[in-house]
Amino acid sequence: MKQHWEKLGWPLAAVFGGMLVLSGFQGATTKFGVVDRQKAILTCDLQAKSADMFQIEYKRRAELIEFVRTYPVMTEANAKRLRDLFLKASPTANETAELNRLKNEAMDGQKKYDALSTKTGISGAEKQQLDELGRRAGLISRLLQEWSGQLSDELNQLQTKYGNDIADKVNAAIGEVGKSQQFTIVFDKVVAPYGGNEVTDAVVKATNKK
Repeated sequence: MKQHWEKLGWPLAAVFGGMLVLSGFQGATTKFGVVDRQKAILTCDLQAKSADMFQIEYKRRAELIEFVRTYPVMTEANAKRLRDLFLKASPTANETAELNRLKNEAMDGQKKYDALSTKTGISGAEKQQLDELGRRAGLISRLLQEWSGQLSDELNQLQTKYGNDIADKVNAAIGEVGKSQQFTIVFDKVVAPYGGNEVTDAVVKATNKK
């Protein structure tokens, strides 16, 4: 969770998925096209939209980690429910109210722990309460370590998914442009850097319509 996610670095497999992008269109004469597939992937509207969605998902997880780290005095059941609600994309009004209630309970628990841990001459009952609150905090702190790895994995999976989705749409756009312009073959510019019939802009426009 300490990684910097402001810019999505799509997997290379999504950018250079194939040297020969498109082939098989038959025309009266052989006609070749060239597309800068990497540029199409990185400059299409879907890339920016996916980056925005990724940032939203990152922010939810970062806020969850920060809150639980600051207020760890809660039960394990409450912590797990808190995680579910924090990561909910479109919570209902009842779920939002439940999230606020759980957050308030966690903050109240932390206040009680802080007050008892600094109080002198506490009673036996207060000592038991302090021990219980401390036990909860320790359990949640250990749980938080597990979550950090899980949440990072989730972000990596999302990054890969967004990248693959964009690559698929760009490939489909290349097919549409190749067919409409009757190319026999459309090469990725990485293997045909000096070829003619550049269609990258047309591919980006076609991708943006998806």
